[in-house]
Amino acid sequence: MRHTIAVICFSILFYGTVFSQNKSSEIVIYNGARYYIHTVQAKETFYGLSKLYGVSIDDIQINNDNLKSLSIGQQIRIPYVDANTTPQYSDGEIIIKNGKSFVVHTVKQGETLYALAKTYGTSAGQILIENPSINNSQIAIGQQLFIPFSGAKPTTQQPVTQQATEQEKKTQTVQQSYQPIQQGQQQQFSTIQYTVGSTTTLTALAEKILVPAEVIHEHNPYLHEPIPAGTEITIPANAIYFPKQFIVCSSAGTTLSDLALTYQVSAAEILHYNPYGIAHFDEGVLIQIPINRYNIDYARKQIQERKYVYHTVQAGETEYSIARMYHTTDTVLIANNIRVDFATLAVGAILQIPYQNSFYEYISELPNEGQKYMPNGVTIIHPEINVSLLLPFFLQKNSMQTDEGIINKPKEIYEHTYQFLEYYEGALIALDSIKKLGISVNLNVIESNNDSATTNISKIQTNTNLIIGPVFPKTFPAAAAFAKRHAIPIVSPLATEETNSLNPFVIQMNTPQKYRFQAMVDHIIEHNENSHVCIVYNSETLEKKNATQCKAAFNAQKSKLDAKHITFEEMYYPNSGSAGLDRAIAKKEKTIFIVLSRQQAFANNIVTKIYQASKNHNIELWGMPQWEHYENLELEFLYDLNFKLITSGEIDYTSPRINQFITTYRERYNTEPTKFSFQGFDQMLFFVKHYATSTDFITELQSIENENGLHDSFNFVKKDGSSVNTTSFIVEYDKNTFKRNATRYTTTE
Repeated sequence: MRHTIAVICFSILFYGTVFSQNKSSEIVIYNGARYYIHTVQAKETFYGLSKLYGVSIDDIQINNDNLKSLSIGQQIRIPYVDANTTPQYSDGEIIIKNGKSFVVHTVKQGETLYALAKTYGTSAGQILIENPSINNSQIAIGQQLFIPFSGAKPTTQQPVTQQATEQEKKTQTVQQSYQPIQQGQQQQFSTIQYTVGSTTTLTALAEKILVPAEVIHEHNPYLHEPIPAGTEITIPANAIYFPKQFIVCSSAGTTLSDLALTYQVSAAEILHYNPYGIAHFDEGVLIQIPINRYNIDYARKQIQERKYVYHTVQAGETEYSIARMYHTTDTVLIANNIRVDFATLAVGAILQIPYQNSFYEYISELPNEGQKYMPNGVTIIHPEINVSLLLPFFLQKNSMQTDEGIINKPKEIYEHTYQFLEYYEGALIALDSIKKLGISVNLNVIESNNDSATTNISKIQTNTNLIIGPVFPKTFPAAAAFAKRHAIPIVSPLATEETNSLNPFVIQMNTPQKYRFQAMVDHIIEHNENSHVCIVYNSETLEKKNATQCKAAFNAQKSKLDAKHITFEEMYYPNSGSAGLDRAIAKKEKTIFIVLSRQQAFANNIVTKIYQASKNHNIELWGMPQWEHYENLELEFLYDLNFKLITSGEIDYTSPRINQFITTYRERYNTEPTKFSFQGFDQMLFFVKHYATSTDFITELQSIENENGLHDSFNFVKKDGSSVNTTSFIVEYDKNTFKRNATRYTTTE
C-alpha cells in the first residue's frame, strides 16, 4: 500500500460578511497582535474605516503591506482597539487579571515598548498581547500597561526601609526579579527555596521543576540521591535556561565546512543536531548549531537581535509544557507561531519563543579550556568512495525500456521491479546529501536478479570500498564471498533471513526475525500475566519456520513466563481449525493469538473469527506487517483486538524531516515514496557517511547505538562474526485513543 501524504498549507482564514459601516466582530491574532478582519464593501474608503474603527489611515495601510487602494470583497486587517475604559491603578501595583499576574506601568516620556520589555524581563510581543489597546506598537505618555509578572519572590532582597509602603515593597520585588542580561556577562539571579515533595532522584526532580540537573547540583553541592521528602534546595528565581543550541538560517551554497568554520563547532555535532536535515542546505532552511564556549557570545547577540529563541519540539511535549518551560503562556506561543498546527504538534517542529531577559547561562558539557575545533570539525578520512549497488531491476523483462525510462517509471513495467526501483530512487537522493558533506561517491549500479546466472558478481570492481546488495538470500553468499576475499564491507539491505555467515565483512541491515520475536516475547512478559499465548500458522512450507523461531523465543524466556503464569502453544490451523481456537481461549483469563500468516484470505478469515470470540473473552491479536496493506481487513476489528505487529522499521509521518523527504521525492519523481524509498535513502546515507568518517568501519559500526533514519534504525551487534542490526518496532493499535503507536526495542543475545 503506497502511503499518500497530505501536504497541509497553513494560512489565515477569514470568515463572515461585514456590511458597510458595521464593525467586524471577527478578531484574529497575527504576529502577536490582535486585528479585526474587515471585508471591504462598496463605497468604503480608508477615511471611513479609520473613523469606524478609531484608528489612523496609516495604521490600516501599514498593517496591510502599505496598501494604497481598496477593492470590493477585499479582506484587510485593522488594529484592534479595546473600546472599554481602562481601569485606573496605581503605578507599580501588582494585580490579577484572568488568573494571571501583572505589574501596572504608567508610560513616561521617552519610554518605548522594547525598553519596557527589557526593563521587566519580558518581550514586546507579550506586552502587546496583554494590552490590545496598543495601536501599531506605539505607546503614549500616561497610558497604563499591564506587564506580565510571574509572582515569584526571591529570598535575597534589598533592605526595605520601615517607612516604605506595602506598594513600594511589591515594586521592589518586581524590579529585583527582572534584571536585564548584558551581552558577554553572566546574569546574576536571585534564588528561591524549593521544598521537595516526595523522595526522588536528581533527574526526576529536574524534569518536575524544569531546572537542569547540573544547575540544581551547582547550587546544592552537598545534595545526594535519593533526595528525601522535605529537603529544601536552592534554585535560581525566574530563570529560563539558555538553550543548548541556536538557529541559523542557511543561504544559497551553504556547506557543512562553512558552518563548522563560522560557528567553531564540529561537523559531527552539526549532523547530530540536524539528523538528515543536512540533505537540504537550501536557502532559508533553519539549522541548529550547538552552543559552546567559542560561539556563546555570537549566540547571545543573535538571540537578542532577533528577539526570539527557538525550541525544537520533543516527544510528549505540548504547547502548555513548552510555554511553562519558557515562562510564557500558550497564547503567546500560538500567537508567535501562527503557521504551526498545535492540535497535532509534530516532533522536530521548530517554534519561535519571544526573547526574555532572564536567561540563566548554564551550558553543560562544554569542551575543555584550550580545546579547539578543526575548521571542518571532523576529519573526512575517505573523501572519495567507490560503492557497488546490486539491485534486481529485472532488465530483461523491461528490455524495451531505457535507463532513463526506468527512472521515470513508464506506464508498463514489470511489477517486481518497482520496490527495487524505489529503493534506488531514495539512494540517489541520499547521494545529493552526501555530496554536500564534501564526500565524492562513484556509484556502480549492477543488475542482480534471483539466480546465479544474473548475479553479475564479476562486475564488482576490486577497488570497491562498499557493497550494498544483492537483496536475495539465494544470491547474497556469492557476493559475500567476493567481499571477504577483497576485505570489502557488504550490506544485506532488505533480507530478513540471517546470513549464517562467519564473514566479518557482512552487515545484516534488516533485523532478523529471531530478534523481532525476542522483542515480542519481552513485550508480552512486560504487559501480561495469567495469559495463554497461541502461535498460529497455516502453511507447513511458508510459515512453519517462523512458527518454530517464535516458539523458540518463548522457550528461551520460560522461567520469566512461568513467573507471570503465561503459557504458550503452537497451533497448525489446518489440523486444529476453529475448535482449536476455542480450546486456546478457555485456558487462561486472557488469550494472545500470534498469527504468522501472510495469506490475505486466511488473515481476513481468522481475524473475523477471533473478533467474534472477543465479544465474550479477553483477547489480544498479533499479526504480520503485511496486514496493514490488506484493504479487506476491518480496521474496527483490529482496534477492538488491540492489534499488534512487529517490524524492523517505522515511518513517523508527523516528523518534519519525513515530510521534507517526501516533498523532495515528489518533486524529483512525481510520485509518492514507499518504505523502500526511505530505506534506500537511509542505508546509502548511513553507510557511506560512516565509511567516510571511520578508521575501522566494522568495529566502529558495532559501537553505534540507536541512530535513527527516516525508516530504519541502526544498532549493530556482533553475531557469528557478522554485524547484525537488532532494532525492532512494536506497533500497537490502541482501541482507547484510536491511534497507531510504535515503540522501539533493541535486543541482544
